[in-house]
Amino acid sequence: MDQSEVETLIRHIDARTRRIEDRTTHIEQILPTFVTKDDAQGLATKDDLKAFATKDDVREEGERTRRHIDVVADQMKGDIKLIAEGHKTTRVYVDGRLTETGTTLESHDQRILQLEAKSMSTGDKRKRRSTRRDP
Repeated sequence: MDQSEVETLIRHIDARTRRIEDRTTHIEQILPTFVTKDDAQGLATKDDLKAFATKDDVREEGERTRRHIDVVADQMKGDIKLIAEGHKTTRVYVDGRLTETGTTLESHDQRILQLEAKSMSTGDKRKRRSTRRDP
């Protein structure tokens, strides 16, 4: 920086500061968006915020939540296992009934085949009555 730039900066600093009668120096507020002490009177302080959750509180809550989820997951596993066992029992019962029904149908098929064979070999010697009535 050369001499003229330094002098220009000093003049700008002088322009932004002014002396007040009681010999204190007032500096012009450059960024009016800064919060002043008066503006911050109604806001919470660090001490006020200490009453709220800390990292340890959050960690403890996370651990409690994790334990709760583990308990719920274990209960769900038990329920799912119970449902699966019921499904297996039902499946065994249905398979048994299906096997019995298949055996019964095979037996009926055998009897029908025997009756048809017997009927064809002896011929139908009986005369059938007609249920039709002629006018």
